Amino acid sequence: MSLKEILNQPSHFQANVGASGLDLTAMPIKLQQTFTLPVADDFNDGVKDPKWLTSPIPPPPGPAHTFAYSGTNSITKTPIVEDTYRYAQSFLRSVPFKLTSCKWRVHQIQGFTPPGYVQSEVWGTIGPDGEPDENQVLAVSNPIQAFNLPVVPQSELENPSTYTLTTFTFPTPPTLNANTKYAIVIRHIGTAAQPTNSIVEVYRDQNSPSPANGGFSWLSFNAGSTWSRGDQFAPQYSNFNYQVDGQEINTSPPTPNPFPVETGGFLQFDYPDAQPRNIETTYNSPRGSVELETRFIWTILDPNAQQFTPLEWGLHMLQGTIETPPLSDSNIAAKRLWELYIRPSAISNNLSFIPIVVDANGNRLTQLPSAPTSWQGYSNQGGWFLLPINAAAGVPITVKVLRQPNGGVIFTVYKNDDPNQVVFQTTASPPLRTLTGDAHLGIGHSPEAPGSRFRFDYFKLSGDIVEPDSGEVILRRSYPIRTNVVAYRMDRVLPAPGSKINVRIRSADTLEALTAAAFSATISGIAVGNVETAQVELLAALFFDVKLEFIKASPGPSLNSFDFTVAQEAVEEDQPIILSVDEAGPGLVSAISSEEGLSETANTRKLVDGDPDSQWVSFAASDGSPVTLQLTFLAPSGGNELRNVNCLILRNTNLKALRVHIGVTTLFDGEILEDDVLIPFPLFATPIIQIEAKTTKTPNQNKRIGEVYAGQFLVALPNFDAYEPRRELLESGNLRTLGGKLVAFRGRDKYTSRWTVRLVGRPSKDEVERIFRQNPLVTFWPEPKARPRHLFDVGWKIEALPFAYSDVFKDAGHTLDGEVTEI
Repeated sequence: MSLKEILNQPSHFQANVGASGLDLTAMPIKLQQTFTLPVADDFNDGVKDPKWLTSPIPPPPGPAHTFAYSGTNSITKTPIVEDTYRYAQSFLRSVPFKLTSCKWRVHQIQGFTPPGYVQSEVWGTIGPDGEPDENQVLAVSNPIQAFNLPVVPQSELENPSTYTLTTFTFPTPPTLNANTKYAIVIRHIGTAAQPTNSIVEVYRDQNSPSPANGGFSWLSFNAGSTWSRGDQFAPQYSNFNYQVDGQEINTSPPTPNPFPVETGGFLQFDYPDAQPRNIETTYNSPRGSVELETRFIWTILDPNAQQFTPLEWGLHMLQGTIETPPLSDSNIAAKRLWELYIRPSAISNNLSFIPIVVDANGNRLTQLPSAPTSWQGYSNQGGWFLLPINAAAGVPITVKVLRQPNGGVIFTVYKNDDPNQVVFQTTASPPLRTLTGDAHLGIGHSPEAPGSRFRFDYFKLSGDIVEPDSGEVILRRSYPIRTNVVAYRMDRVLPAPGSKINVRIRSADTLEALTAAAFSATISGIAVGNVETAQVELLAALFFDVKLEFIKASPGPSLNSFDFTVAQEAVEEDQPIILSVDEAGPGLVSAISSEEGLSETANTRKLVDGDPDSQWVSFAASDGSPVTLQLTFLAPSGGNELRNVNCLILRNTNLKALRVHIGVTTLFDGEILEDDVLIPFPLFATPIIQIEAKTTKTPNQNKRIGEVYAGQFLVALPNFDAYEPRRELLESGNLRTLGGKLVAFRGRDKYTSRWTVRLVGRPSKDEVERIFRQNPLVTFWPEPKARPRHLFDVGWKIEALPFAYSDVFKDAGHTLDGEVTEI
């Protein structure tokens, strides 16, 4: 009866009796990696390293850019009758510019109140004439209520006596390229149904001598799907009366930004007043991890500078492609791993700090003074103040951000170069999210730090990964029955020639002998890909240590899982086994399942009805749906009570993977290879025992168990020298004596046997006699290998010669005669 224990979780390796040089916090298990924290720059040479990339100074804005058509040679009104009407004027410019507003000659008719509103849009165009393209809407203006348009008297409807333009402003001005045709479009949203005069009129000149500004007027009556040029039937060109206003784009290249400056042994960021100043800086040096240490001093440049919105100036650890600033907000959001906002208040001489991380789900979390041990969502909360308040200027501040074994970080900020003067220290954050690309430092993404100067003394950033040359973990197992380790299977990755994981084992029957024993030589396995398997030849024992030795070439090996297979010596040699009387017998225990609720059912009762041929069967037939069974030991007076157990026997089961546990304490987690199996574990006094049935030997079958034994392994006898099993045809209720004890029979055809074992050593004889005196009733397993389902609750008697004897050798060993009768 073989058991395979599967170790594939960090907790499996953390439960060890010795480990060194390994990272046991996550799978795969590997050599402990540490990151050096060397000085990246100490700013002592007076020359700023070109790795510090700063937002360049953009060229000044170009001049105002305005153009229009105001001709009135032959004015024609053009009513916007329905929502689907669009009128447009295309144009072409020789310089790029940002379009901020446009103006149209558009009127409402006196005496009427047009509904809805009028808006203008900027569209791209297609074709050589600049036909507006409905798929290229570049900007939309703020709307104007139609009843607020200039009024034209009905008598002047055809040609208003005054020339009035209405301005439409674009909240997000589009940037338009040189020598590319665009169009401004006007539309009336919410027009009244005809016939009515509650419409608006747009005016154009039907007798223009030439296209205006390289473009034409355009008319569409189907929401811009198709267009017609407005001069199709005119004697000359047709142009709307309009004006476009904007600002020319200065195409001169930006100039290098001298800030921040390296001066006096510091990297200095200056914000002399309340005006935004973009000196965002990135350090162009990829890092292997996210650690940082720095020291800075804040001073006040303008004590009257104020800021009324939350400041987000600070340090940012990013991951991704390293780019020259400025970085957009969305770019920063896509790259950030952690941030430390440093919020200055020049007017009150205060500094505060807000630590922020981005977790595996992309959530921004912070830790605040109001809840200093928990991480919560960030939403512009206040932070940790430098104390005493109103005295922050000139105080040296040290910042440390260090990676933790759980994958998160701890922020530590202290003052006056004294680690004992802590401003704040967080607990370990949740694990940071995993991104691709290089980890790198950013400073001052926000352009606002009013009236402030930050002088950084140095930056230490994560350096090379350092691994020890070797590491090891020792896993200890103890069993109540002598056991053999017979095989192992190891899923490992050896990334370089010379990297390896050695397996060594030692065994003994006492802990003292185990710790004194030497480990075996490295066991030689057979590798197929990343999987190594081996057979193990080792004497059976009660205690085992398995040592896994990690040896590095460069880089070191990693372990995905380690399985080892054990077999009980007594079972494999088919020795008779005496167990404590079954604690899970009929009437002694309540059986429930996670599928069927908190009450015992006819199905779950089959687990403990004494009949291995009557099987409990799960409802689900899927290896992806585990079922948890619970046996609760019942007290005679009601309720439950503690029982001592150190083994389970499952009979007639199709389970493969299972976990035996008591609450959160795992007793066995692995696979069983036969349909009848003994699962030993350390002795526990417990009111319950739980079995998580995970998978079946044939995948995705209904899970089945015929019977569960729970109790204690007491002793294994030597193999029988004589064995006479029988069935006694006695009805229930009959009584008889057995070894001076009165035995009641609960059914007919009960098992009985007589047996003899010879040449028993004195310690074994004494142990059997002790167990006999303490246990008038036991569970007898006469042939655990040959007939594993034959398990009997019995009364018994033992007779032993008081001296060692055999026919030939007078002191060779003791003889034991036994008789058992099923109760």
